[in-house]
Formats: sequence, structure tokens, C-alpha cells
Amino acid sequence: MRELDFGLAHPILFIGFGDRSGFSVEFTDDAPIDWLDNAHPPRGAWIEFRTDHLAGTQQKLRDAGIREFRHPGSTHLYYCAPGGQVFRLLDVAYEGP
Repeated sequence: MRELDFGLAHPILFIGFGDRSGFSVEFTDDAPIDWLDNAHPPRGAWIEFRTDHLAGTQQKLRDAGIREFRHPGSTHLYYCAPGGQVFRLLDVAYEGP
């Protein structure tokens, strides 16, 4: 378990597992009303998917009209599925957080 500082108001708590999976929690002071604003992403569980074809899969999501956004504490793209579920795609070789 580690606290990670990405320059946000509070650190992110990260728990890494031996199979390269992980669980993280971001703490915030408020729950914004406008979740479509990139500076205030939606609350709830965010999911991570890994793929061998990152660029191609990202393009398929764009072609399908899936909204993408950036989180201020990350360099990765995030997506919001119809219904509000947030997820990101990573290459299978990515080692992070």
C-alpha cells in the first residue's frame, strides 16, 4: 500500500497486487454537480482494461462516440460509457500506476 502524489489536493492510495493488478482510491473534498467537466470527473468505481492494440481500441471507442476525457492526475485517457461508467485502456505491457 502506498500514497501517491500526483499534485492533486489529496494523495491517491494505491494497493498493488502480485499479478500486476491494483486498486486505488482518490479522496476529494467535494462532489461536483457537473461531472462532464474534465476537472471534476464522475464519482464511483473506475475500471481499467488492458489490450494488445491500444491505439486501435481507442479509435474504435472514438468511432462509437464514447466520450473521452483527461484526469488532472494522470497522463492516460479515460472514457465514459453510456450510463456513466468510467474506464481507461492500457497496453498490456504497462507497469504503473
